[in-house]
Amino acid sequence: MTDKYTILLLFFTLTFSSFAQDYTIPKKHRVIQESTIHSDKIEIGTKLDGISFTSVTDDTFQLDSLVKQGPVIFVFLSTECPVAQRYAMRLKRMHTEYLEKQVSLIGVYSNENDSIDDVKNYLIKAEYTFPIIKDSDGNLARHLSATMTPQAHLIDTSGLLRYRGAIDDNRYVTRVKHEYLIEALNAVIEGNRVLIDETPAFGCTIHLPEVVEVNPVTYITHIAPLLEEKCQNCHHQYGIAPFAFDDYIKVKSSATKILRSINSGIMPPTRLNPEYGDFVNSQLLTDYEVGLISSWVQAGTPKGEVDDTSKKLIKEEWSHGEPDILNEIPFLMKELTVGEQDTIVFRVNTGIKTDHYIRGIDFKTTNPKAVRRIVAGFEITDRSNQSSTFVPLADNKKDISSDFDVRIGTWSHGFIPNILPDGVGFLLTKGSDIILKVLLNGTGKEEHISLKLGIYVSKKQETAKLQTISLKSESQTPLEQEITMNSDVFVFSIQLPMNVDEHDIKIIGVTPKKEQINLAWIKKSDIDWLDDWLDIYHYVNPVFLPKGTRLEYIVEENFRENLDPMNTKFYYVLASEFVDK
Repeated sequence: MTDKYTILLLFFTLTFSSFAQDYTIPKKHRVIQESTIHSDKIEIGTKLDGISFTSVTDDTFQLDSLVKQGPVIFVFLSTECPVAQRYAMRLKRMHTEYLEKQVSLIGVYSNENDSIDDVKNYLIKAEYTFPIIKDSDGNLARHLSATMTPQAHLIDTSGLLRYRGAIDDNRYVTRVKHEYLIEALNAVIEGNRVLIDETPAFGCTIHLPEVVEVNPVTYITHIAPLLEEKCQNCHHQYGIAPFAFDDYIKVKSSATKILRSINSGIMPPTRLNPEYGDFVNSQLLTDYEVGLISSWVQAGTPKGEVDDTSKKLIKEEWSHGEPDILNEIPFLMKELTVGEQDTIVFRVNTGIKTDHYIRGIDFKTTNPKAVRRIVAGFEITDRSNQSSTFVPLADNKKDISSDFDVRIGTWSHGFIPNILPDGVGFLLTKGSDIILKVLLNGTGKEEHISLKLGIYVSKKQETAKLQTISLKSESQTPLEQEITMNSDVFVFSIQLPMNVDEHDIKIIGVTPKKEQINLAWIKKSDIDWLDDWLDIYHYVNPVFLPKGTRLEYIVEENFRENLDPMNTKFYYVLASEFVDK
């Protein structure tokens, strides 16, 4: 027996000794093989959600996105396992042959003793062309119940685990009789049943690092506060969302659905791309917040130590404190079938006897299921002598001047209206009315509804007047539509176009020095109802545009001839008025 063979046998024997109850060394392979299908492994047919990973080349992947393109194969490998090394050529050939069928082959190195440098150095020799992961914490191996190298896990386009086990039946390529992984993959591609969906893997055992959770993610400590802040404006007992996030049991039962919706871009509902503009009310979750939810789901949705998990879902207090002016509007909504919508318009006499600068508005309603959306604007007409406090208008357009386009703000489920800083505001002259356009949802019966309109005004004697300017595109050549700022200005917010087609729209400013200022980016989406969430977005910090800045659209080349009219409104103050304050 050669020294090399002796060392190799010793390696397998030492590895095997601590796993004697789960592994064996059959004569066929003469290496460690799983002796049974363990009961603690994930079952074939399990749907896998929320898996994200970064390759050694720093490319980030989401399993939910990959399976939309085609089947995904995770193959667990090792830099030290001689059996795994024998499969290098087979894996490269398989990757090349199935590339046109949109199959994603991903190599995973989870062994604790495989450092990132070890993996990178081995890859130079192996010349793999498919993505490689260094599973440093072993989370992916644990999630998929991986135990051996090499070992394959095949996931179909529905996200279901369809095969787990050996790549084929022999480490020597000339002796292979059954190509288990390829046979399963062909069945998945052709829409057939996988005849052999699980086999014992053989090679070397995976040694994972110990799990040390100093601060484990729990529902009580991490998830409940996050849902309350970001989700419960819609997901509460009387909210517009189909289910409430008001206790642990409900959230736990929907945990994988929540994570899947986040990873697919459905939730939170927005079409904003975070690369353009830093907005207060963007609805977007941070990478850290997504990571919390993902970690919680992968950890088995632990509850935490506190028993009382109930939350006060509908806050009684106003979001921005007690309003300066308060109006109440009771009315009877006619019977509408469930799913039907209608709009009612009110002219509200605020009772303002002198000019005021309005910083923003907020609403409360006694019937949030019936009220879908409220848009508030004003018209500059002195009606201070009118006796009634509010008047419903039979025709949505009747008696509403074009100045109604000067929106004060919008309320809807999931949106908390933003308030401008003190010293900035819309000029509402004495006697002017506020116009409310209220979108109603049918409930199948008449509804008694009361709206409370809260108005916040600037307390400073000298206040910068918020003005508006529109970037319109009435033709099919949006790149020819542009406007130029005639003064130095600070933009506080931007009202995005509604009901845009399913393509990317970028809104930029180009300074006289040809510098590009990224103002907003509406993401491509085939989810129609996400258009409902395009609204007025407020910048965390006002954006400075120097005099001569040109505002324009950037649209993908393929969509320039098929565009609907667009109108983007910018809310700004003159820099000369704002800086002095």
